[in-house]
Amino acid sequence: MSADHREIADDLVARGYFLQLRRIAAALTPALGEMVRDRVFGLTDTQVIQGYLRALLATVDALSMKYLVASRVEGPLSRRLVIDIHDSGFPVWQEIAQTAADAAQAGEQLARTPTAAAIKDDMIREILSDLRHPTRLQFALSQRMYYEALAAGGLFWPQIHPMALGMGQEGHRRRWLIHWGVYDSRQNLPVVYLLDCDDTGRRPLPDDAKRWPEAQAHLLAQSVGALQLLTIAQGFDADFDTLHPWRLRRVTLGPIHSREFTLQEGPIKGVLEDAHARPGEDWALAMAVEDLQSGRVEMQNSGVFSVVEKQVYRIDTTGAHGMGQGLTSAQRLLVIPQRPFQALSRLDPPGFRGIRKYVPMPDGRVMGVN
Repeated sequence: MSADHREIADDLVARGYFLQLRRIAAALTPALGEMVRDRVFGLTDTQVIQGYLRALLATVDALSMKYLVASRVEGPLSRRLVIDIHDSGFPVWQEIAQTAADAAQAGEQLARTPTAAAIKDDMIREILSDLRHPTRLQFALSQRMYYEALAAGGLFWPQIHPMALGMGQEGHRRRWLIHWGVYDSRQNLPVVYLLDCDDTGRRPLPDDAKRWPEAQAHLLAQSVGALQLLTIAQGFDADFDTLHPWRLRRVTLGPIHSREFTLQEGPIKGVLEDAHARPGEDWALAMAVEDLQSGRVEMQNSGVFSVVEKQVYRIDTTGAHGMGQGLTSAQRLLVIPQRPFQALSRLDPPGFRGIRKYVPMPDGRVMGVN
């Protein structure tokens, strides 16, 4: 196992970890609303991102069932959750990949597994007749609930295929918001892509049996965190003459910082130590929003008798996200509970001064501060 990974052997600790992920997700939803007011995202953008957040929560719920009592059983049935404790805070990619593999067999697993009611009846008989704790039956029930969650679908898979949301039409020119998600295997982080694209094809893109599968495959193949947005957008623009990607954003959810579950470095370590936060408030979620926008359109020859439009993207070569980044702009955001935020304000580390912070309040609101 990598030194950056942690195997959680105690099921009670695993439950605490899943509870923390749920708390973070609950805080992120109102924080997205505040980000709309700050014009970080539009309303449609946040609705799309919330869909991926729900998928992430569904995955958390499924994994919480998988590991509910898995550490109590012995032998080959014993399982332990593995998380990335360095610059992630999320389960490792292999955990997400295994849910996808298990989901493909969920129907078969459920068909040959006793129902939840039957397992509960057996548990009662074992308790009353044998005076024994029904650990293995508890495990069987938790695994059935795990496969039921997989069969219900809606989880965050290693790849979530691109979907196109119509954003209007002017003449024969249609506008789409194409969005997709990946669980980055290098960073062990969930990532959402948002592509604003004009369509001058004869048929609407999602109804085009030729262009749409090709476009989906192209975008998924390029969805690697190490690739610059400029590389992704220019490749897409070059390969599809009737699709015009004028804006591409990459939203990285994480890393999560937590004294209880992750390994901190730099100023955030001092912030969390100084906060002495209560359980449930000992965390901070970082977000990165990379943005690439077209500055103008150029017409280029295509064949002998036709021309096509190609995007010329605006690249920031002078600011904080300068030459070589392949971006128009980038923002770092931080969702952080009150106690850690107060510690952050007291310590005032220079690296956090330009980051917009979103602080969940006891009444459910979120306060945005610089």
